[in-house]
Amino acid sequence: MATRMFGGKAIGANPALLHALGVVGLSLLSLGVAYSLSKTSAFLVVGGLAGFAVLCASFMSPKFGVALLIMSMLLSPEFGGGGGGGGDTGRAIVIRMDDVLLVILSVAWFARTAVHKDLGFVLRSSLNRPIAFYTLSCIISTLLGYMAGSIRGMSGAFFVIRYFEYFVVFFLALNFITSLDVMKRFLKLAFFTAICISIYGMTQIPLGVRVSAPFEGDSGEPNTLGGYLILLMCMAGGQMIFARGLKALAGWGGLIFMMFVPLLFTGSRASWLALPVCVLMFCILGHKKKQIATFALFAVFGTVLLLPATVKERLLFTFKQEKQLKAKQIEVGAVRLDSSTSARLESYGQAIDGWMQKPILGWGVTGFIFVDSQPVRTLVETGLVGMVAFLWLVWGYLQAGRAAMRASTDQFQRGIAIGYLAALFGLLAHSSGSNTFIILRVMEPWMLFTAMVIRIPALAEERNRQWEEMEREEGQPLPQAAAPEPEEEKTKEGEGDSGESRFEKKLSGHEEFLERERVEMARREIEARRKETEKPKFRKELATSARDMEQAAFAKRAAAGSAALAGSKPANSGAAGSAAPAGSFPKRPRNVDLAREAPARPFSRRSG
Repeated sequence: MATRMFGGKAIGANPALLHALGVVGLSLLSLGVAYSLSKTSAFLVVGGLAGFAVLCASFMSPKFGVALLIMSMLLSPEFGGGGGGGGDTGRAIVIRMDDVLLVILSVAWFARTAVHKDLGFVLRSSLNRPIAFYTLSCIISTLLGYMAGSIRGMSGAFFVIRYFEYFVVFFLALNFITSLDVMKRFLKLAFFTAICISIYGMTQIPLGVRVSAPFEGDSGEPNTLGGYLILLMCMAGGQMIFARGLKALAGWGGLIFMMFVPLLFTGSRASWLALPVCVLMFCILGHKKKQIATFALFAVFGTVLLLPATVKERLLFTFKQEKQLKAKQIEVGAVRLDSSTSARLESYGQAIDGWMQKPILGWGVTGFIFVDSQPVRTLVETGLVGMVAFLWLVWGYLQAGRAAMRASTDQFQRGIAIGYLAALFGLLAHSSGSNTFIILRVMEPWMLFTAMVIRIPALAEERNRQWEEMEREEGQPLPQAAAPEPEEEKTKEGEGDSGESRFEKKLSGHEEFLERERVEMARREIEARRKETEKPKFRKELATSARDMEQAAFAKRAAAGSAALAGSKPANSGAAGSAAPAGSFPKRPRNVDLAREAPARPFSRRSG
């Protein structure tokens, strides 16, 4: 390890110099803080110092910075906001703590990559091209919107930066998830944040308002909280279907129920629509299909029987609202929709008409009226180009989840993959009535889980390479999954072979996973045995083995000396006092009895 030199001496070897540098550094910091307090508010100074501390800590330990980011995804306060400008009046420009923290983490990671040349900021993944294409389509359509005058102010540029912001979360997490232990640690932090949010949502239920996430302003964003809870419930459900034992099953079930209660009281119909889609995907992807279906039926009956009155009113309000004089209501046959749903459907029609005017690149981000539906908004803002890019990105999410399912070697990884795929389809259903895939508070945890899913096949390949190297070095055979034995053709007695070949039985996805899990368990057993053999012994055992080795070496030397002395006796018997031949043992004989026991140590009882 390199050591800094100063005046020919190492800095660490000069305590006086270290103290002097510390005093100078503290003095400069105190002067800077005093000057800043005289020129600006104390809030900004304290915030700047906290940001500098986080920057230094993130530079030294990037995983600590990512852990802070996970905690701040829904627990970060707002700094301020302004009008959106342009055509989109449904969103205001809001800056949150996690935005600032993400910038700090990016700067720290850039600095770390500049110091350590072997690190890279953007790792290769299957999502790099869809992300680049989608971001480029948003930038080009927004620039054209500025030139055409459909976008005014900083709204378009700000929201394009926000779109790119959660992709930065993906690349940062992809760099820092280097093992399953790190993955488990980040997942625990995400669930801890979800527990805090759920408790906060439960405290709002007695107030009679729609449950929303903290720091969402006066009106709140129930749709945002609903999408977030759908995502975290799916990730917990993926772990629940692989839970072993009643205690683990009750723990995951309690966590899902804790998030389900505030989800009901959000009043978000898009979130309620996503729930059956998620359950259906668990039935398709999971191996415990009957248990999942039974659990879903009991949950539905229990919810119908115990459904609160406010939730029932919100659900029936869609079809049983009284006729409004000032608000337009769309009628579908004999059913009259409520004014909110009617306004949403009317905005969809306006967006389709606007897209027909600019079908290729659209009006630009925030260049059209506010549309609360992800597919419709993507189409009208970025045109066909942006819609193709968005669908390519969603396809990349789907392929990443499937690849993680095929490469998973334990239940934790497969639970993440199944929960991720169920959450994908749930969020797609949620996006029919919300801009799910551009809401930062939903997309930040989503991109964190996407990085985990992308990392699962990479970690599996790296582990296989390590075992191949071990096999080449030690000649130890690797445990491999047993291939399915082909079924032998059976013919009846007296009948010839009909010539029809039977197909080999193809393993299901879960059976292939069980084979991979068996291989992984065998590998872990081998690693445990290797660690046990390489494990340092107790001090008494080490002392005993060292004493045995010392006695053996002494006995070997004594035996060699005795053999040499016995061999030189006949040659020198007639010549007393003559010099011993070259290579013979010295004349002074050693006591051969010493070979029977080790020499006494200075303070042992025998030396007394």
